[in-house]
Formats: sequence, C-alpha cells, structure tokens
Amino acid sequence: MINLISATSGQNCIMSLLQAEENGYLAVGGYCPSVKPGGFTLGGGQSIFSRRWGYAVDNVLSMSLVTPSGALLDVSPDGK
Repeated sequence: MINLISATSGQNCIMSLLQAEENGYLAVGGYCPSVKPGGFTLGGGQSIFSRRWGYAVDNVLSMSLVTPSGALLDVSPDGK
C-alpha cells in the first residue's frame, strides 16, 4: 500500500506536513515556512527523519515539471 501526499505550486512544506498529519502519516519535509516542497525536494530534502526514511528526493514517485522552454514533463524515477 502506497500513501501519497500531493504538493502543488505555491504550497509550502508546512502545509504538506499538516496534510500528512491530518491523515495519520508522517511526511519527510522541512519546517521553514518560506520553503516550498519543490525546492526542498530538488535540493535533496534533508530533514530530521532522513536517517530513517531517506531524503525527500528518495521518496518521490513522480513529478510534473516545466522546462525553461515551457514544455510540461511528467517524470518519475523509473522513467514511466
């Protein structure tokens, strides 16, 4: 069973952590109110839970990205 948290543009990490907590889960995330999940994750995503659960980037299943040229890409670690 896989449980997911979906983060959107403009959502900060604290909002994601609260979303997880409300559903009885723990999220690997940062607590700085100005950091967004995309930046936290693409920067590696080190948290106090990293030793046990890995970095945030290790837990990404897929991501939608916009390239500098404006193309929308759906990417995942397995390339699907």
